[in-house]
Amino acid sequence: MITILQIHNSDEEPEYKGGDILAFLPGQEDIEDVQELLNQKLEKFTYKYEVFPLFSALPNQEQLR
Repeated sequence: MITILQIHNSDEEPEYKGGDILAFLPGQEDIEDVQELLNQKLEKFTYKYEVFPLFSALPNQEQLR
């Protein structure tokens, strides 16, 4: 999670600031844990963000999102 935040905040080029990050984690529980932690940390930031989990047990409607 720290690496994700460091990457997100370290972009030097303004047009890339706040770009997308794809993180691979070993399982659904890990994905959900990191999603929750990121949402807690990122609510303190002033820019807009969205965290999208993706794993096989996720309902199709959520995967399409």
